[in-house]
Amino acid sequence: LEANPFLEADIPNYDDEQIINQYSTETSLTDDLRQQLLTVTTPYTNEIIEYLLLSLNPQGFLSYDKDTYIQDLAISEDAFLYHLQILQSLEPTGVGAYDTIDSICIQLDKKGYYQARQLMKDYRSLILSMNYTNIKRTLHLSTSEIDLLYAQIRSCTPYPCSHYASFENVVHIPDLII
Repeated sequence: LEANPFLEADIPNYDDEQIINQYSTETSLTDDLRQQLLTVTTPYTNEIIEYLLLSLNPQGFLSYDKDTYIQDLAISEDAFLYHLQILQSLEPTGVGAYDTIDSICIQLDKKGYYQARQLMKDYRSLILSMNYTNIKRTLHLSTSEIDLLYAQIRSCTPYPCSHYASFENVVHIPDLII
């Protein structure tokens, strides 16, 4: 910086306490889930859970399909579903889902909105189209019932792990490469 007049440093003025607080309060999604697993009373195989944890993408969704997990871990479908259920019981609700729709279904199920979950699972394209006439005709629901189900669905977060993304490493792209 001293030898090159084209470089500038914009160094924020943090004191030691601010730096310690910033780094001591930030945890990654994986670390948070590992901490929660310490309180789980249901028996599980650590290697399977760890593999599932490490395969989560930054949104908290599974990176692979069910068959890939079963093959990679050399386990039965029942063992996979058992461990997946343990992972999906952790917070934030919706972690370990396959996609946003699956995440919303997990959240609806946990909130006890079973009709909305079934509707979301079985009639995904119909719900996403928001065509009330088609929904009324197909599902035989009133407008008020449809409004209630949509309100229940809207109460969910499509990306429940999004607040963890801010803790990931930030990649800085230089303005100039020499």
